[in-house]
Order: sequence, then C-alpha cells, then structure tokens
Amino acid sequence: MAPRIVELVSYPSDMLEIEQACHFSPWSETTLRDCFRQSYLIYGALTEHNELLGYCIVQVIADEFNLMNIAVRPSHQGQGIGAQLLARLQESAAAAKAKIWLEVRVSNAQAIRLYESFGFKVIGKRPHYYRCATGYEDALVMGWHGEHATA
Repeated sequence: MAPRIVELVSYPSDMLEIEQACHFSPWSETTLRDCFRQSYLIYGALTEHNELLGYCIVQVIADEFNLMNIAVRPSHQGQGIGAQLLARLQESAAAAKAKIWLEVRVSNAQAIRLYESFGFKVIGKRPHYYRCATGYEDALVMGWHGEHATA
C-alpha cells in the first residue's frame, strides 16, 4: 500500500533515525526540530500505522520554496516515495505560484534523474558545498519554475 503524504506539524520521533541513515553529514535533532516553525513546510510519507518512511523539508520565503532536505528510509528507497514527496511539493508550489530551488550532490545521479524527471533544470554549481569522505564535493543548483510560477 502506498504511503500517505501529509504535512507534518510536529516533530516525529523517528525523523532523526532516517536522517542519520540517509546522509553522510546528517542534521542534528535540534536542527530538525527547529524546522517545525512557520517559515518551513514539511511533508512526511506515512504508512497506515503512521510510521514515517520519508520526509522533505522546505523553507518558504515569499514566492520561493527551497528544498532543504529530503530523505527516505533506506529499506523503502526505490519504491517511489521520494517521487511522491516531490509531487506533493510541486503541487504546493504551483498553488502558491512559487519556484522551487534545491542543491544536490554532483555524485547523486539517482536524485538528479528524479529531479530532471520532474522538470527541474540545472542552473548553476556550488563548488565544495557538501562534506564527503574525501573532503568536499560540488553541488548542482537546480530550479523548477512550474507553469504557474512567476518569472
């Protein structure tokens, strides 16, 4: 059964576990909790028993949505949950006539393909942006300007 994509309004206890399992340099619990403020939009993918399978955290500033973090529990990756979260984000951005911006590791080919399949375009590069095992790696800056987003 496909998970439900819902707006999260309070910090779920298993969010940190997913964050630590998915990222080389994970956010702290304090940072994750701080995102549950008015200027953030957070979507979660929940099972029928309300188990968190994934989430995306978006900072909202005027007519721009900045996708800050997206993660899916490793045991559920490859099942379309990231795509469901991204689709919900685009629905919200389109309704708000907002653009979406994100950074992605240049080595994360799977994520880049996913973003491109949703109409994101590479608009730049941030050198030495992400920490990695060998030091730092570049990030691609990608943007989505949906049909309803302002120029």
